[in-house]
Amino acid sequence: HTSHGNQARQMSLLIHGILVVVAIVALAPIAYMFLISTGEADPEAGLVSGGLAQTTGRTIDNYTGVLTDETVDFPLYLRNTLLVAVLSVTGTTLVSAICAYGFARIRWRGNKIMFIVMLATMMIPFPVVMVPLFVMYRSAGLVGTFAPLWLPAWFGSAFSIFLLRQFFLTLPRELDEAARIDGCGHFGNFLHVILPLSRSALLVVALLHFMYV
Repeated sequence: HTSHGNQARQMSLLIHGILVVVAIVALAPIAYMFLISTGEADPEAGLVSGGLAQTTGRTIDNYTGVLTDETVDFPLYLRNTLLVAVLSVTGTTLVSAICAYGFARIRWRGNKIMFIVMLATMMIPFPVVMVPLFVMYRSAGLVGTFAPLWLPAWFGSAFSIFLLRQFFLTLPRELDEAARIDGCGHFGNFLHVILPLSRSALLVVALLHFMYV
C-alpha cells in the first residue's frame, strides 16, 4: 500500500509539473504582450529586430492614452462589445441548454430526425442565408441597430446544442426519476437537477461563444 501511495504521489507531482510547464508556455505570449505594451520607447534607438522599438523603462501611458484619446472612443467600443457579447452569450447558453435538454432527456416522436436536421444546419454556408437575413432584418426595422448581432443567439447554436446534449446524455436517468418522485416536472428537473450538474459544460459553451463573438 505504501509503494502504491508513493507511486500515485509521484505520478500526481509529474502531472502537475507538466501542467505548470504548459501553463507557463501558454502565458508567455500574454506576458510578452504586456511587457511590450508597458514599454517606454526610446526614440533615439529606433527599431530593433521584429519591428519593436527599444524600451527605456515601464509606463502605463499607453493604456491611459487609449482611454483618453479624443480621436478614438475606446470606452464606447468596449461598451458596445461587452453589450453584444453578454447578450449573445446569455442567449446562446440558455436557449441551447433548453434545446439540448429536450433532445437528451425527453422522449418524443421525431427526436432523432429533428436532431439530425438541426446538425445539418451547421453545413449551410453563411453567404447562402446572408441576403435573406438582411431582408428579414430590414423588414423588421432592425438594420442599423445592434439587434442583428445578438438576436440570432437567442435561437440557440447548433454546435452548442450538440455539445450540451452529449453531456446531458452522460447524466444518469435515475436522477430524472428521483426528481419526478419528488414532484418535479421537466422544468424543475432541468432547473434544479440538470443545470447544477452541468456547470462545466455550460462554462465551456459560454467561453467558446464569448471568444467567437
